[in-house]
Amino acid sequence: MSVALRPDTPKRTRQISGATGLSPPVGHDDCASGSYGDTTILITDRMTQPRLGFSVPRARDRRFVLFGLEGNETSWRGLGLFAFVFFGSLVLAGAALPVIYWAVQWVATELDSGLARSLLRNRVDKFFDFLRWVPVLVGLPWIMWLCHCWSFSALGLARTGHIRFALTWGFAAGVVLIALVAAGQMTFGTAAIRPRAELSPLQVVKWVTTSFAIAIIVSTIEEIVFRGLILRLFYTSTRYPWLALTLSAAFFAYTHFKIPPSEWTRVGSVHWDTGWLAAYWMLIGISVEFELNRFIALWLLGMVLGTLMLRTGSLWPGIGLHGGLVFGMLLYHDLLHDFGPIAGFWGSTALIDGWAVVFALALLFFVALAKLPFSWTNFSPG
Repeated sequence: MSVALRPDTPKRTRQISGATGLSPPVGHDDCASGSYGDTTILITDRMTQPRLGFSVPRARDRRFVLFGLEGNETSWRGLGLFAFVFFGSLVLAGAALPVIYWAVQWVATELDSGLARSLLRNRVDKFFDFLRWVPVLVGLPWIMWLCHCWSFSALGLARTGHIRFALTWGFAAGVVLIALVAAGQMTFGTAAIRPRAELSPLQVVKWVTTSFAIAIIVSTIEEIVFRGLILRLFYTSTRYPWLALTLSAAFFAYTHFKIPPSEWTRVGSVHWDTGWLAAYWMLIGISVEFELNRFIALWLLGMVLGTLMLRTGSLWPGIGLHGGLVFGMLLYHDLLHDFGPIAGFWGSTALIDGWAVVFALALLFFVALAKLPFSWTNFSPG
């Protein structure tokens, strides 16, 4: 229990400990206030504030509870919504894939569209992966309405003075992590600089700007969906914040094990059932080419990003870190080439298949637990 004595002059503020007989103001279960002469006394019960730290949080934080529930209330309806959106997106993408793919082929052939031809250069499974995000993004306002997240501020995108700091340092941390792994690979001879196109100032600018744009878009979308909604859906369904964090991170890792290339090469051209085949492999792809170190790396990344959200009450640090990682990986693939499927400690150009990334993310996770401030924003309750 802490008591802050607030004189009329803000400069004279101090903290004392003790118990009082002051009653909480209406609508504030975790604080109480009163006055003594010209001094205003504000009491806050720190036991009601969750702290990840290195121990299990003692209480849930109402800021992360959805559907307008109180901090001590739980609801499983969020898991139903989560299942509906996840499986619904697979069904819609599976049904739409052949029609849309054939339409793009027609545009590329009949209208001589360069954009359509560039889309067709991707494998069909990549095409499917893009399509399954469309209903999620289109339905995002509806999902926010169901969850009582009436604004992007309620999702953790509040406009505060810490945005630039969070984005800059998060982005820099992601780029540095990729650079360190790349330096280790080149030092120990598992990769070498071999640009995929002739280097020139214009080419470098093109790579940097394209990678940056993709990184910001991907990181923003995924952080809104995975940490702004999915983490909080799990958080709302259980009384244990650490369990919600762990499950949401595991799902984040699971979604990155998609259609195995070894299976997709057998498909050939697109048929009416190709979309359903892609949806099937999206569900069980992890069982075919499961890699323990890759799963742990992705799970730890989900843990780090979720911890950033719960510690700061904001998505901006996670967007910065996630964006820096994506940006670094895209530039890495433009510049470096590995010497075969040599994973080992440093991994291949996939980066997340080596133990170096696992150790780096584990260190980052403990730093986030121990060093980050508890809150930066006035995060609106859902």
